[in-house]
Amino acid sequence: MNPVDSRLELVPLVKPIAERPVWMERQWVAIDGMGTARNSLSTAAVFSGATSTAGAAIGSIIPGFQLAGGLLITYSAAKYTIPNSYKEFKEIHPEDKEGKWVSGLGFVNQLFYGSFGPALTVAGATAVAGLATTGHVASTLMTASEITAYGVLGGLCLARGAVMAVRSAINLNYLIPFHNNFQEKMNKGKALEFLEKAIGKGDVDLAAFKRRVGDGAAEKVQAFFEGTEEIDTKELVKIVDKGIFKQKCKQWLTMTIALLMMIGGIASLVFTAGLSSLAIAAVISISFALMEAEWVLFDKSNWFNAFVDKLYTPLEDIPNQDPIISQSPAEIESISA
Repeated sequence: MNPVDSRLELVPLVKPIAERPVWMERQWVAIDGMGTARNSLSTAAVFSGATSTAGAAIGSIIPGFQLAGGLLITYSAAKYTIPNSYKEFKEIHPEDKEGKWVSGLGFVNQLFYGSFGPALTVAGATAVAGLATTGHVASTLMTASEITAYGVLGGLCLARGAVMAVRSAINLNYLIPFHNNFQEKMNKGKALEFLEKAIGKGDVDLAAFKRRVGDGAAEKVQAFFEGTEEIDTKELVKIVDKGIFKQKCKQWLTMTIALLMMIGGIASLVFTAGLSSLAIAAVISISFALMEAEWVLFDKSNWFNAFVDKLYTPLEDIPNQDPIISQSPAEIESISA
């Protein structure tokens, strides 16, 4: 499908990293960090042996991370992610049918995220209560905590991971051909013509273009065509190419997070069903620890930008780009020079 003709069909997974307030990024990184620590401790407990002294000591720490993480997730979801994802869904242009569908998935994703909070809080609170008591009461509370942690959270992880994977796949379905077509036009000297068509004429077109190349690159392209900033055409091409690559990295990273989430969710449900073993417990802890670590990479903007820089191969030997018909003779002369 021609990416210019389908430019309304891609919507962002989350609010662009560049637009997140500092406090929000810190809050999300804190949640991710606690999740990484919690699941890393679980991995250590699994290999130490639940009945060993080390395993028991580690196991007594984990409920605190569950409780604190659950409360913070609940606050984050109720205060920001759920209401804002719903607002984003409602504000999608009526003609953007694909956008409505994918932003709807985004809202469902945030509902699942919000559900993690109470479930994790309950798991942590019952485990803390179990550690504080003895006998039959302690055993009952610890069993309830385990069912919540493995059964309820496992099901939520499987469902949320599936939603995230589908949404990333849809977004990549438009990003990949858009990037390929841009590079093809660039090699033919037609990048400016391609960008002019892609950026469109109205707010809806511009918003869709931003979702493909990122806010920073889109602003540079807009400034170039409006004549408010002098930018070398080859430099503009480099900015746009890296912007698209960065958007693709977001989707691929989210896809791997989703797959790890589903693997951990399935293993958790298997564990709850009574097929518990060291191998299954290890799969649960390791997959969730890796998932949380990737969330840290995704949510920590400077780390994510450094990650993109490591993967990106800058364009070289860019051919001269033809001026576009809509440009004035003076602009064309400037470009040619």
